Amino acid sequence: PNQAHGGKLLNANQLKGRVVLVDRGRIPLLNKVLIAQAAGAIGVVIADDGTCEEELECGPAGNLRDGGFSKTDPSYNWREVKIPSILVTEEDG
Repeated sequence: PNQAHGGKLLNANQLKGRVVLVDRGRIPLLNKVLIAQAAGAIGVVIADDGTCEEELECGPAGNLRDGGFSKTDPSYNWREVKIPSILVTEEDG
């Protein structure tokens, strides 16, 4: 799985100008997006690993009803993100 562990994506040299699919894992969602952005990606789709329940109730990552995703990340860190990103269910990913 391409989870961006250790700050690296498996195929970083192939990402420039593409929308990237990464697997959710142990590193923060924000870090995944920033790693892909640094590699030249134009967007990121993060496929859940089965942690999210129906209606994207994702435990510590957040949910739609309670303020969105990555709410524990300081909002100023998200200002560094210049590309669109989305979290999808494991099934959709």
